Amino acid sequence: MTKIGTAETSARKTKSSANAGTGLPPPADVGEAMAANRAVMDEVVAANHEINAFVGKRLRADADAFASLCRCRDWSEAMGVQIEFVSRMAEDYFAETGRLMERAARMLENGPLRGGGVTEKKK
Repeated sequence: MTKIGTAETSARKTKSSANAGTGLPPPADVGEAMAANRAVMDEVVAANHEINAFVGKRLRADADAFASLCRCRDWSEAMGVQIEFVSRMAEDYFAETGRLMERAARMLENGPLRGGGVTEKKK
């Protein structure tokens, strides 16, 4: 075989096995993979906004609790402020965890590791 024939054969082999073992989709599914990645990135961006809003809310609650503690006149009043603060904090964190878990589930449903085809973005 000539050098040109060998190079053409080698190029065909490389092209046909380009995705073998990489976990990447075959070229026909690139559009579907892009849509799946877009769905995941949309959820990641929304999760970041959610987390930022939650952190802001919790910082305000922390500052409010500190201000309330500073106004306390005795230990029982301070204990009441702390109990209320910890109760509210636990509720907030549990609720936020639930919302983030829902987002993670949507990422799995719509992302590149899903089992089915591309689905419409849930709103």
